Amino acid sequence: MKKGVLFLCPDTVMLIREREEKIMKKGHCGKMLLLFGAACMLMTGCGTKESSKMDTKDMTTRDAEFHTELFGENTYIFSPEDDPGQVAQTLDAIYEKQEADQFGEARYAIYFMPGEYDETIEADVGFYTQVAGLGELPTDTKLQSLQCTARWLSDDPSNHNACCNFWRGVENIELKTNTMWAVSQATFMRRVQVDGALFLHDEYGWCSGGFLADSNTDLMTDSGSQQQWLSRNCNWKAWMGANWNMVFVGTEEGKKSNRNLAGRSVHRGGKDRSHAGKTVFDL
Repeated sequence: MKKGVLFLCPDTVMLIREREEKIMKKGHCGKMLLLFGAACMLMTGCGTKESSKMDTKDMTTRDAEFHTELFGENTYIFSPEDDPGQVAQTLDAIYEKQEADQFGEARYAIYFMPGEYDETIEADVGFYTQVAGLGELPTDTKLQSLQCTARWLSDDPSNHNACCNFWRGVENIELKTNTMWAVSQATFMRRVQVDGALFLHDEYGWCSGGFLADSNTDLMTDSGSQQQWLSRNCNWKAWMGANWNMVFVGTEEGKKSNRNLAGRSVHRGGKDRSHAGKTVFDL
């Protein structure tokens, strides 16, 4: 069977980790580990994709060999004790491969054990990538920055077209800075705490659709140029923007402007990835 990546929910991953510790204590991990790994694959019903051959020595997680053997070479489980520089290097390498790989075969699952991560660790989310915290609550896992930008579709530095930013997701994590999630359909953001503002577009470039659920934004959620967007059971200080087919379920839409925010400039969190040099949204 080809090794690949399994997309598991956080509860399943935690159950497997607990089982791992029990097996290791009993001292007969060989046969039991093989049986348990096979059982997990059967229970989840997950298929696999051929590995992208990324060197697994970049994995800085404790028990990396165990996780690779059980889940495949494209599953990464990080902990706050891992070296921040190596974690950042691994995340950058994955994104460099996946940023524009819309028809590729590689699949990646990136999991963060509970805790607060170094502020130098910033996750960019490309095609076929799932990022998730493994805590019981989103606030159990704190990441400085996570972004999804839209600069790959054209060589034009002013292009911010997110209409093809499909097939990616983030869940169960707290993001400590303003967050750009410029996506279109076949994506999800759920159970996420955003400590700043959330932008559903890349500087008002084209974008078309997405799903936001069970999430809280401390400041505004700005839909900008988005359309066909579904928000379910969410909270925000203010919702800004209106286009076609904006759907709110169990969510109070909120005012399109807020005098407490008016006149302020909110910077996107994380690196300056703007080719045009724009790093500020004026509210």
